[in-house]
Amino acid sequence: MFNFNFIKKINKFFFPFYKNSDLKFIFKKLHQDAPNKSKTAMFVGGCVRKYLLNEEIDDVDIATTLTTDEIKKKFKNTKFNIIDSGIKHGTVTLVSKKIKSGANYSKKRYQN
Repeated sequence: MFNFNFIKKINKFFFPFYKNSDLKFIFKKLHQDAPNKSKTAMFVGGCVRKYLLNEEIDDVDIATTLTTDEIKKKFKNTKFNIIDSGIKHGTVTLVSKKIKSGANYSKKRYQN
């Protein structure tokens, strides 16, 4: 039998993106109503490269099997503003509504 605490510790060490509560919420929302074993979303692009190079991660890109309309529906009435940043290419951007002037903001881009 697996020790789930040990697995959690490994995940936190090797997958730092999951430390962020916004990202946990986003992944939970993206996987909501998905079949149990289906891969609905994964980290891609610069955030992965920057993590591997030990550089500061300033935005997060997530590829998903969902359509832009499905994403917009899932995040309607949440703390994220939805921006149609590239609908022709299947991309939307989520920006945290909790932006304070001069503070960093949370930007997540989704592409299907």
